[in-house]
Amino acid sequence: MSLSAQLQQRGQALLSEQLRHPVVRGLGSGELDPAVFRAWLEQDYLFLLDYVRVFSRLAWQAPAAHLADLVDLAHPRITTSSACTGSWPRRSALT
Repeated sequence: MSLSAQLQQRGQALLSEQLRHPVVRGLGSGELDPAVFRAWLEQDYLFLLDYVRVFSRLAWQAPAAHLADLVDLAHPRITTSSACTGSWPRRSALT
């Protein structure tokens, strides 16, 4: 069995539980209360602030040889070569 299949099998119960969550179901059906969505969005914003802080610290402490790995992990659309040469892709308002 491939690693991907093993991971999928191992995580299937958790994925099923996540898909049954009331917020996920409400988003899917279009019936989520706007106040609930706003609370989720605010919480997600706070999470992302901490995520950026942690990632910044990792980048600051990482050996130079591993910076490209962090860039690839943080944003898969930015290739290692573009990170090293400074030729960053332009992002549209929709991405």
